[in-house]
Amino acid sequence: MVIHINSKHKLSSLQKEFSSFFPFLKLEFFRKKHNDMEGSAKRYLVSHDTSLSELLNTETLAQYSFSAETTVSTIEQDLEAQFGLHAQVFRKSGNVWIETTLTDSW
Repeated sequence: MVIHINSKHKLSSLQKEFSSFFPFLKLEFFRKKHNDMEGSAKRYLVSHDTSLSELLNTETLAQYSFSAETTVSTIEQDLEAQFGLHAQVFRKSGNVWIETTLTDSW
């Protein structure tokens, strides 16, 4: 599975691409980093209509590859290390989206 990182796109396109692979998961982005097994403060949540160029230091056109076996923690760490994006994966439970703080190893 591949997500395309293009600094000219909005976060919403990256989020839709991720959710097309995992319909019961979603990516949210924050202005500050979080540690493993910790949540992200809502006050740092970045709006979905934010352009990736506002969060990336350079003009970026890249791909991020992962598989169904890639853990939540690995995806979050890779997006941080490779692109400087502070991501948090959420999972849907009923009608509620829950941060995956206790399930980062899934």
